[in-house]
Amino acid sequence: MVPEARGVVWDLRRASDGIIEPWDFTAPATSGLNLPFLEVLLPTCPDRELVSHLRHGAVFKADLPL
Repeated sequence: MVPEARGVVWDLRRASDGIIEPWDFTAPATSGLNLPFLEVLLPTCPDRELVSHLRHGAVFKADLPL
């Protein structure tokens, strides 16, 4: 691997089409779940992070190198 590519998280979802690009961490999270329904179903869930992780993606609370 060339030095310029080290430490980059690569998006390989379209590698079969010849498209490999850096992962876009600013893009909105997508899901096949019915998130509006889950937000209505889980308003009193004691684990508010669960709903947040479903809506916005998981946030790992460790500052680790890639």
